[in-house]
Amino acid sequence: AYDADRIYWFACGARENTEALQALSIAVPVDQQATTFRALFYDASGASRNPSKALNQDACLATLTESAGDRREALRIWQRVRQTLSPKDRGPIAERADAALRRLGR
Repeated sequence: AYDADRIYWFACGARENTEALQALSIAVPVDQQATTFRALFYDASGASRNPSKALNQDACLATLTESAGDRREALRIWQRVRQTLSPKDRGPIAERADAALRRLGR
């Protein structure tokens, strides 16, 4: 799972890399990405198997979930991401979360 972790981190972890996400969707169809990601990095209860990477993994999962068309679940995950961060945080994940909350909250 180490190689998969690196691939996903680069595609949609701390920052979103559109080109890497597109390449990934060639290997695994978009509608299967979130399911694959969950199976690799989350336990049956939905918790990250590696709590130190949970924030980046949740950002990636939200991105994949939205790409698969599940806006409601993506919104729920982005809300969890944003609640994990300080309200004053303006880092890349916070910016992505804020943009997603605006986009998905409509």
